[in-house]
Amino acid sequence: MRHLLERDKARDRLREMRMPTWDDPRDSARALAALGRLASEGALGAEDRPAAQRANERAWKHLVQQPRPALPSDTTLLVESGEQLIGMALSALDDGKTVLYISDQRDGLTALLVREMACPLLVVPGVAAKAAGLLAPGHPETVRHADDVTFTVTVDGQQVDPVTMGEPLVDQLPWLALAVGVLADHLARGPRASEAELNELTSAVKSMRLHRYRSWQIELDGQPVTLPARLGGVLPLPDPKHPLVLAPESEPSWQETTRMVEATAELLKRREFGIRLRLATHVLAARHANLTDPGQDELSDALEVTVHQIEETSRRIDGAIGVVVERCRPFLVHLLGATTADTLLVPPPADTRELQASLEKHAAQLPLAASEFIAQARAARSTDELRHALGVGFAELNDTLRSMTPPMEPISHADEHQEALHTYLDLHRKDLVNRLRWAALDDFDARRPMPHWPLLSTLKWISVPAAWSCTVDTADTGRLERHVEEELTRELGSPAPRAGERLPALDQVRSANLRTITDLAADLAVLVKAARHPLPPALAGSEPATEVMARLEAAGALDFRPLAAADVVAWLAVLGQWPAGMPPTTDLDRHGLTETDLDRVRNAAVHARREQERRRRSISVGGRAFDVYDGDFTALTRELQRVLENGAIPGVAAGPLRFTDPQTLGRARRASSTGRPRGGRYGGSADSALTTAQREAIGYLGEWYAYHWLCAHYPDSMDATSWVSTNRRKAFPGTPGDDGLGYDFRIGSGRRPYMYEVKATQGDGGRFELGESEVRAAQQHAGNDRWRLLMVTNALTPGRMDIHMLPNREARTRTLPGGRRLAALLVPALSSIARGGRSRRRGPTAGSGPVRRARPTA
Repeated sequence: MRHLLERDKARDRLREMRMPTWDDPRDSARALAALGRLASEGALGAEDRPAAQRANERAWKHLVQQPRPALPSDTTLLVESGEQLIGMALSALDDGKTVLYISDQRDGLTALLVREMACPLLVVPGVAAKAAGLLAPGHPETVRHADDVTFTVTVDGQQVDPVTMGEPLVDQLPWLALAVGVLADHLARGPRASEAELNELTSAVKSMRLHRYRSWQIELDGQPVTLPARLGGVLPLPDPKHPLVLAPESEPSWQETTRMVEATAELLKRREFGIRLRLATHVLAARHANLTDPGQDELSDALEVTVHQIEETSRRIDGAIGVVVERCRPFLVHLLGATTADTLLVPPPADTRELQASLEKHAAQLPLAASEFIAQARAARSTDELRHALGVGFAELNDTLRSMTPPMEPISHADEHQEALHTYLDLHRKDLVNRLRWAALDDFDARRPMPHWPLLSTLKWISVPAAWSCTVDTADTGRLERHVEEELTRELGSPAPRAGERLPALDQVRSANLRTITDLAADLAVLVKAARHPLPPALAGSEPATEVMARLEAAGALDFRPLAAADVVAWLAVLGQWPAGMPPTTDLDRHGLTETDLDRVRNAAVHARREQERRRRSISVGGRAFDVYDGDFTALTRELQRVLENGAIPGVAAGPLRFTDPQTLGRARRASSTGRPRGGRYGGSADSALTTAQREAIGYLGEWYAYHWLCAHYPDSMDATSWVSTNRRKAFPGTPGDDGLGYDFRIGSGRRPYMYEVKATQGDGGRFELGESEVRAAQQHAGNDRWRLLMVTNALTPGRMDIHMLPNREARTRTLPGGRRLAALLVPALSSIARGGRSRRRGPTAGSGPVRRARPTA
């Protein structure tokens, strides 16, 4: 048992037995479904939650890294709802009501609010975007990534505006920036933070603002939500330039400060700081420290550092003159000129006091006092943030940046402008799309195809002018409105109408048209067949509704009015998807048809589908069909035995043993292949269209023939116990067999048995792949002829069935993704290879030992 306990060997054996294994990336989809099923059945207790969540996260990471990740439509996912783990079927997303939220962060603000709403939440750290991308195509409206969630907060009846609300957080907690700096300087993992990094981190703290409120309302995707109780009314609102902390109106206290420092860590995206800061505030509260100015001794004890370390960090923050100089340089060039700026900054001042003294000589030309100028430069996190603080014009500063020696990269607001445009379009989308519908209504009513409509109605073609990026500070509503109107006029050739006919809501008309086409498309195909016309491409496929929808969508015909059956037919005629000479109508009288004619076509289609399904479930052996779908080959075995007893299977008769030399892949053209994960017992280009059940049946046929062939050649040592693969249980009782041995038959019980692997095909030859266990067995016996390959051709025709013994070609191996090794053989059509006396060398008698290779005659 020892080798089974080794992880890789055990996993390989399980895979060879076609069993899924935990943590194997190839079984990630099955692992996800299993976890979801356990949750839906209530089999996961509170003690199982951590392990189940970890397994779920690992499986998602494995799944999204696959080349073509996919989940079966009947999969049940493991998700959170409130504080519980539940199973949620993917089909639940089809109703348009259930929304699945996907987040990278288990304790992020959005995740907390989603839990508060008791909505399904899938937490997959690091791969949430990929997971959402995998699920969203089939459910674009009901799968939401946490970053795409619309989150609005209203306080005291006013929507939150981080730019204008609140006062600096450090006014209430002056020691907080230093505490964060100490954590980064002395307690963070990894290399010690540089002065620039410390300055950036503490500047971020200084840029945070605190706004107190009396009442508030939070909405997530338009749904009201209650703030989680553990936040105590303190809510961090991230913003690239103006991060804001909301807190209830009350007297400052250490209890509230505990929640504020956690909010600060959240805004800094340094959650590890939140734990230490919270513990530090508990220690300071226990010592009854001053809330706004705890002593250095108290702060050092709370942070578990020395006073010397706090003083050292303070000096590093205050003395980071290099960062201040670099931040001030473009503004001094802009305000004082390049020559004066160089005089002040070259060589660099030794510290901020020296820089302040130099700036005070030019106080009249500075927008702020020298000390305040430096303080703003130190607090600013970027050049643009300092520009705002100094009141310097956006376009003017960019002109200065370009003119400097060497030139500096201008400040770009392209991303902000694009975000502002997207926000504007989202707010006005319905109105803008309705105006476009009015503009295109005449073309729709005249049934003129509008291939440009699908893109036009998305509004994605409207973009921000490139010139705005470095010249426009803020894209306000007025500017955006003028630009959108200009783009509409340019696209339409005239101003878009602002009023028109009352049209149904876009979502309603699209939904109605989907239902109409879904109900109608198959009947249209029946109508065309009954009228004895060839089916046009839109109606010829197995899913005509999908194809008709796609063609009408591309023509812009789905977004204006509800379509009746006559409208759909008329549009198909316009698009060339209705038979020529056939009236574009569903009126049976116009076509000279009756309902009986349609029923005749429908019945024929049903019969054809049933016949096709029957053919896919069965194989034909000797002209008789056998249903093999359920894996029960009893009737098939009985028929084979009858044919054998009648002497109608000459291919299993005894004769000289001889090797047939196949072509290898290096010397012959490739053919299509079939095979199971372990290599399979069937193959050849003739088998490429077979179903799994049919392939399994042909594999069993091949082994059944091989069993009787071997019995004829080894009459003294061959019996049912020599058949060692799992197919033996379909013919004999007893042990179930093992497909992981690398061969199907073992003849002889001593140390030198003969091992035969069987491959079968319904044709004359083809390409076969050996699984890893078979390659391993072939390599192990490469120095002798004891591992052999039996090629069974024409397996479905007992009278023509033939068996060829192939030599060990173990060297032709390759490795597939996932570590599975394969050996491939291409066997030419073998029906013309002679048996018996046509070989140049006479083989030994049955069971006499090693076999001599015969030169092939084909």
